[in-house]
Amino acid sequence: MDLQSQTSREYIRSLILVYFGLLTGQIVFAVITFAVNKQLMEPMAEDLRVVFIYIVPVFVINGFVTGQLIYRNRLRKIKRLDTLASKLGEYKSAFMIRLAMLEGAFLFAIIIYLLTADLIFMGMSGIIIAYFLVLRPTIDRISADMELNSTERMKLEREDEIIT
Repeated sequence: MDLQSQTSREYIRSLILVYFGLLTGQIVFAVITFAVNKQLMEPMAEDLRVVFIYIVPVFVINGFVTGQLIYRNRLRKIKRLDTLASKLGEYKSAFMIRLAMLEGAFLFAIIIYLLTADLIFMGMSGIIIAYFLVLRPTIDRISADMELNSTERMKLEREDEIIT
């Protein structure tokens, strides 16, 4: 299998593209769910809503915490790697896992909103989207998270530098 070389600009662009794809999918799903729920769905029985009021926050907190723990653990391993290319490849995986944990919590909360028509669950989904916005990948954030040395950071900042 031939691997294509990738410039810094292409690497960042691919990371941002995946990020915005996931973010847009969540927002579109939330808007559609909100519209459908207002028109078609009958709310779930109150006793099930009461159960989910405890379960959904646990899933949301778990998405935040587990995503962060896995991300930090993988960053520790990344810092021990020798080449910038290997660090960036592993970083992309760590970043995707972090986003996936949040998206799983989002999907659970939004589906429970669909079933219950309770705006509390939509609000929990909104909190996840707000945090997702904070995680937007930038060169500064990538450099800081991986604690890149000055040479590696310069390579990442030069848009036409082949890095992978």
